[in-house]
Amino acid sequence: HFPPTLSNPMILICAGTGIAPFRSFLQELQLTKPKIEQEIILFFGCRDPKKDWLFKDEMDEWVKEKILSEYF
Repeated sequence: HFPPTLSNPMILICAGTGIAPFRSFLQELQLTKPKIEQEIILFFGCRDPKKDWLFKDEMDEWVKEKILSEYF
């Protein structure tokens, strides 16, 4: 479960399709536009970034909108 408030930094770690719950959480933050003061960092894995990195544009947008601090 995700925290009810965004008062603490969050580190999200997943591999491959495990990104789905984190993606939905970040999409919800994008829609509700809460004030995010703490860092949210996403670590995820994929075999071949040229083929498997399906949500790169979406992740770039989250960083631009300051929803996500950074991703690796």
